[in-house]
Amino acid sequence: MKTEFVLDAVAQGNMQLDPERAESPRFSGRCVAALAADANVLEKSGGVYSVKELAAEYGFVDPDREAS
Repeated sequence: MKTEFVLDAVAQGNMQLDPERAESPRFSGRCVAALAADANVLEKSGGVYSVKELAAEYGFVDPDREAS
């Protein structure tokens, strides 16, 4: 995830990050919002889901990639 902490660490050479694969924090936020709006969210209780998987199901995208 491309947080300010991670981006600073990359800039300082303390961490590597592939910007093409990293997700923005807003992408996770959109996932939380989609789950909160889902009347059937309890059906997902106990499951393990990736943000990308839920993005495909709920139809949202990473705002950092919308222009792509």
